Amino acid sequence: MSEAFARHEELVVDVAVILETQGFEVALEADVAGLRVDLLATKGRGRGRTRILVECKALSKLVGLRTARSFATTVQFLRETKHVKAGWLVALEGFTPRAREVAERFGIKVSTLSELRNEYSIEPEELRSGLEKLRSVHYPAARTKKRVFVVMPFTPEMDDVFLLGIRWVVNQLGIVAERADDLQHNGEIIGVIQRAIREYDGVIGDTTGANPNVCYEVGFAHALERPTVLLCRKGESLPFDLQGVNHLMYRNVVHLRERLPKQLKAALGL
Repeated sequence: MSEAFARHEELVVDVAVILETQGFEVALEADVAGLRVDLLATKGRGRGRTRILVECKALSKLVGLRTARSFATTVQFLRETKHVKAGWLVALEGFTPRAREVAERFGIKVSTLSELRNEYSIEPEELRSGLEKLRSVHYPAARTKKRVFVVMPFTPEMDDVFLLGIRWVVNQLGIVAERADDLQHNGEIIGVIQRAIREYDGVIGDTTGANPNVCYEVGFAHALERPTVLLCRKGESLPFDLQGVNHLMYRNVVHLRERLPKQLKAALGL
């Protein structure tokens, strides 16, 4: 297990234990409307039930605007579909001012682990008492899931394609989909991306907009002969070097949901 993954796992379990001490029923790596989430915290029954989507970031730096905006988009969708009532973003190190601003605008609660401990007067010993139990129950099975790495432009409109299209489809197939901004890391991001392309079971690349970083990462995946599915929004020009490579052309998120499963199953041999 990498150091970054271990830090993330420990943060998730610590937060889960804190929420359980406050009377929440906590599910780790829960499936909510086809989306895989770190934690789903539930309290109450029937009409009085409260469900909170919790995402944990164990980054060695402050959580930034892009991560906060991506999480806010997910929570907004799940609120509108009445799957959750609230969202909570927990970071190990903290948040940039712009990330806090976006979270406040969308009604997302943000906390560091130390702030959580202080808010609920939790001693470190209380966290340790539930640590091994939660790890043994929840994490061994999760590590056996197939994973796909997604390379695509980082823009608000493409966040919808990822969260409501790609990730929804992938999770329906029992697979985990991650982008660079989902990965816990302490080093150069390009090295983290290259390692993910090497180690994950497959790659999904969206070349909409002919983003040069995406083209480089797709080329890297092809050079390593990794199973790859390429996407592009209809009406967009394909990058010159990739015009001879098969792309799944989609009109919108609904169209992508309809067409991606078949392509992905073929690429991964499912």
